[in-house]
Amino acid sequence: MYFAKRHGASIIKYLVSNVDVGNKSILDFGSGPGYILRHLISTGIPVKYHALDFSSKSIDSLRREFAGSIQDSIYTKSLPSKYASNSFDVILSIETVEHLNDDQLSSTADEFLRLLKPGGVLFITTQNEENLEASHLFCTNCGSVFHQWQHLRSWSADTIRSYFERKGFTTKKVDTVEFLIERSLKNVLKLKIKKAINHKLPSLVYIGRKGIVGRT
Repeated sequence: MYFAKRHGASIIKYLVSNVDVGNKSILDFGSGPGYILRHLISTGIPVKYHALDFSSKSIDSLRREFAGSIQDSIYTKSLPSKYASNSFDVILSIETVEHLNDDQLSSTADEFLRLLKPGGVLFITTQNEENLEASHLFCTNCGSVFHQWQHLRSWSADTIRSYFERKGFTTKKVDTVEFLIERSLKNVLKLKIKKAINHKLPSLVYIGRKGIVGRT
């Protein structure tokens, strides 16, 4: 199941509290069938939404359901995509970077930088210090071991900061969070207690900015 389907409302709440998205050109990179878009629409904030995904089925589904709410959408098999350089104010990458091998990650980060306008914002969510082996499964038919959600790498606050800074981004914020499915009083209080005792939270947010030429 898509992480954004279960946690999308909480992700968007965090996004709009930390990034100015009003009337901005937004690319949902790895959009799936539009789970994040549904919650973005519910905020009532006007945005210029664009989608990119590597699944034609997901893009077809997004187009059918949200035809009146999107600027455009692209299905692509490889990068760089067909979008022009310096096209977007904000790029969203929700639970994507943990699925990428080294070459895919490098080309994806380069594409983020290419597509953002100068001063544009990159918003990433991923798992925080995930124990990959804990989610490994064994296939009795073929004998292979695989991660149940096809995660290939684990990120920490330090590694995600250093990687995207090496790729040319200026880090604005790195945060560990728990995206609540239900914001009940009980869940909110439990989260406050976890933060108070420095309990490791399950999700990681990276917010970076593309530099503006001539500005330091």
